[in-house]
Amino acid sequence: MRLFLNLIVLLSLLAAGTAFSETLAGRIRVESRLSAYLNMDTAVLVFERDDVVEEISVTLSFREQNTQFVPAEPKTFTLSGPSHRTELSLDISDWPDGEFKVFISETGSVEAPLVRGIRKQTTLPPQAPSGPFSVGGDKMYFVDDWYFETTAGLQREIHPAELVPVEPWKSNPKLKHVRNSIQDFRVDSDGRFNVKIEAKTSSMKSGTNYWAQSTDLENWTIVDGPGARHSDCRLADLSANVSRLPDHPVYRRYDPEADGKVDLSQVRVRYSGFKKNQMWGDIPIPHRSRIAVWEKPGGEVLVLGDPITVDKGNFDDDEIGTWRDSNDNFGDVRFSPDGKTLSCYQARRIPRHDPFRAYYDNNLSDRILVTWSTTNGVDWNPSFFDAPTLEDPWGTQHYGVDIWYEEDRRLAFAYLKIYDVQHQKVYTEVLSSRDGISWNRMKNGKPFMDNGAPGTFNYGYSITTGNRTRMAWDGYYYEPAQCINVLHFMFLQVNRKDDRSFVTPEFFATRFGGRMVGEHGVENSPIMNWHSSWEEMCEVAKTQMFTPTFVRYRQDGWIGASPAKRRAQIVTKPLLSAGGLAVNAETKPDGFLMVEVLDSDGNEIEEYSGRNAAVFKGDDVNASLAWSNGIIRELPVGPFKLRITLEKAEVFALTF
Repeated sequence: MRLFLNLIVLLSLLAAGTAFSETLAGRIRVESRLSAYLNMDTAVLVFERDDVVEEISVTLSFREQNTQFVPAEPKTFTLSGPSHRTELSLDISDWPDGEFKVFISETGSVEAPLVRGIRKQTTLPPQAPSGPFSVGGDKMYFVDDWYFETTAGLQREIHPAELVPVEPWKSNPKLKHVRNSIQDFRVDSDGRFNVKIEAKTSSMKSGTNYWAQSTDLENWTIVDGPGARHSDCRLADLSANVSRLPDHPVYRRYDPEADGKVDLSQVRVRYSGFKKNQMWGDIPIPHRSRIAVWEKPGGEVLVLGDPITVDKGNFDDDEIGTWRDSNDNFGDVRFSPDGKTLSCYQARRIPRHDPFRAYYDNNLSDRILVTWSTTNGVDWNPSFFDAPTLEDPWGTQHYGVDIWYEEDRRLAFAYLKIYDVQHQKVYTEVLSSRDGISWNRMKNGKPFMDNGAPGTFNYGYSITTGNRTRMAWDGYYYEPAQCINVLHFMFLQVNRKDDRSFVTPEFFATRFGGRMVGEHGVENSPIMNWHSSWEEMCEVAKTQMFTPTFVRYRQDGWIGASPAKRRAQIVTKPLLSAGGLAVNAETKPDGFLMVEVLDSDGNEIEEYSGRNAAVFKGDDVNASLAWSNGIIRELPVGPFKLRITLEKAEVFALTF
């Protein structure tokens, strides 16, 4: 009997050794569904098993990597069932904000655990004041409820822009270059579009500049220069103010005791560039880093501490990354409307693992935009600008952002450049914010600038450019865009190369250690919905071209408000204004928009309400309103509220 029992124990030990003989990493793939959980109460871990027959018991433990705080007790569960994929939802509602390491072990094994990350952050939008709001001489947009006391039956919708390519080479093939961009534009006194185009070779070693003129944005004629600008053509510069570094900067470290309080208005964020072993004075500076400096009058430049971010290379298996790990995608540096906060925008690089890796991308990490803000120039606080949700395709990332202000700087808009890593496309969404830190991305929103089909000028990229000029003309806004006709992985290989004969299937087979081909390569990706072979994709890559493009859309028409069903109503908070009121709206033939004026307590003012209300029908970007059957054309003196009724109508803005 003793011999039999010893044999049973021996067999049990051998079985246990067999179960643990292959590492957990070799039997499962696991990653958090999202690289960041912004304002979310549930995190999702996704497990994939190669062998659906084998049941695997795993134990999860959690620890915040900076504070060592443990937010929850360890959890043990079994991967089983007929599916290769298992999703585990974790309640993180009671977790504090933080960067949590998740340690994943096979239950009972002494093997080192797999390490993954759950990054949780909660951001609170600013609270809207109760009013009264001074809106005289300004506009009011309907992107949020900032000015509204009540709304009923209201929905909001993004209206995608039209992309209009500027292609003078169709009539003059000699003008065709690889890199083309709009440098200047206007409508002249005869109503003709005039565009200055910079045209260069792929390597940017040679090129030309020329003016082209058109009456319809399709047929172009080359001219010596533009005529006088039309009086109705309005140009606005939406770019951030960019200061030059002093010609002969004198660097030293900031000394709080000797230098006193930092003048925030003189703080800049400088990029160190690609040169290694840099010295700013006697201060060593990491390459590819962003440094806050105080540029004092007279050329003295004070370095305000360690870099805000440093571009990150590869991550070790047990790293989940830090806020300072950056990628080269970025946005502007902007002051808040009151000048008390300075923010810069930089993509954070976040390590990712299977099953959420696109091996054919140049980067095996996610790029998620971060807002870095300071009120003193020294202490910088990070927050996610935005983050993909569970409704977004996995691999949704950020490629950069362009920001501008409206409503006397009470409202910020952003063109957020979205990178769809699975399909290797970059498109643009429009977001809004009241403080430049907490941003509102409409749920299930449409791209504002979408991509086109294979073979079109915007197949791979539809994004705004460094030229942030906006033109208002004939009820539309026009902005320059950068559109590229190839996908991201194609663009990377041929960018700035005049000779593209090297682009072959064999070339791609060796890129990034060979991971662009094979089981996880392009040929097994969604990209093959559009292409039939590597040979075809190579030929497409060789055609890479930047097409100068206008983004054309209704004036102030980024986001419209309309009834979710038949009718909607809005009552504003108290407003202060003098003069008239105009509306930017569109109605159906049997619809209307009605504006009534109430006193500050919400009581109707007889000559502005009921049968005396202002009623709009039609389609106009700046229709003046009148009350009492056209007799009254000015708003009353003192605080008042507006009651706006929409029936089969959409409103974009009010102009006071």
